[in-house]
Amino acid sequence: MKNKKSEIFVMFIFCITIITFILSEYTGNFFSVLESLKVKHFLIIAVIILFGGFLLKKYQYTKYRYELKYILKAAFALFFISIIFQLINFSFKLYTISEIYYLIVPIIFVWIFYNYLSDERYLNKFLDVFFYTITIAFFIKFYENFSISNIMNTIRSFSLTGISSSAFESGAADIYALLLVYYLYRKDKLKICICAILGFLSSKRQAMLFIILILIAYRFIPKNKSVNKKIFNFSVIFFTIMPIIIDFCTTNEFAIWFYNKFSMSISEFSMTRVDIVNIIKDANLTNYGLGTITNFLEIRDVAGQLNMHSDLLRLYMECTIIGVFLYIKCYLNIAKYNYLSFMLMIYFFFGISINHLIGPGSITVLILLFFLILYFNKELNKEGKRIEK
Repeated sequence: MKNKKSEIFVMFIFCITIITFILSEYTGNFFSVLESLKVKHFLIIAVIILFGGFLLKKYQYTKYRYELKYILKAAFALFFISIIFQLINFSFKLYTISEIYYLIVPIIFVWIFYNYLSDERYLNKFLDVFFYTITIAFFIKFYENFSISNIMNTIRSFSLTGISSSAFESGAADIYALLLVYYLYRKDKLKICICAILGFLSSKRQAMLFIILILIAYRFIPKNKSVNKKIFNFSVIFFTIMPIIIDFCTTNEFAIWFYNKFSMSISEFSMTRVDIVNIIKDANLTNYGLGTITNFLEIRDVAGQLNMHSDLLRLYMECTIIGVFLYIKCYLNIAKYNYLSFMLMIYFFFGISINHLIGPGSITVLILLFFLILYFNKELNKEGKRIEK
């Protein structure tokens, strides 16, 4: 876009959209009206229709078609597998369409942004908007949960391995972990410190571990080098079999071994995630397509158990190992051009192994993930090493 006023207008619309998503998903009950009215979904759909329609007319001239293509391939592969299962079972479910929405909307939103506002100053400003809004959301959530007793419980229960009860606990941990990589790349020391501290205080074990590791290892990561093919293939295989490993860890045999070894139940260690998986197994909900498990848990309506807390295992149970393989392979394909993008995707895969990052309440994480991957891919493209496909 060459008209500065038009660029500012587009930037404003995209910023309002992402601010609405963050406030809806990360402030608890403070902005519950936004969540109840589904404002964020109306906004993002309007943005996609308004700005995306024009791009479709000149699709062959757009940028980042490669990334868009592979994420859409993953979504439609899972959709195709779901349709096959539903035809076999003579049952087509609308919640499968809902699951596809959560898979494709983040990448389409990001793709449109990059095709309208690819100038680096807009990209940096948008990520700063992300940073400032999530920080406001963090303190709003903290204000809601604040009490002296909660602060004392946070100090007493601080742990990387056991159950942690924290007044600061927040899903913002994943946002801060991802933003930390960006600000390390930008060498913004103040924001690095804030992301590290607030990400750590958010009390999510994976994010805490990642923050420690990235602060130590960042300087040793090759920035503008494509991922080694052996590392790429190993990662595809590893995360394809990961749900099988997780599934084994929910068995009675493993539970007995774990208790004998660590004097702690696997249910306690996993914060009841194992219990949810076993409930799904007992309901015989495997191989029915996308959305089956989430729909079951929402109908069941037990507090704290409205999702499976392992999206990778959920994909395995709903769409088989073939669906998992295609999903992993397509996603890693967009992150193979540099180790920063690859590292972010690996973080995401570990996240969906033990948590819920695909579906309701998680679009913000995927938007940021794709935004940063395209950002680092763009930076690498300056070197002329990546050709648009």
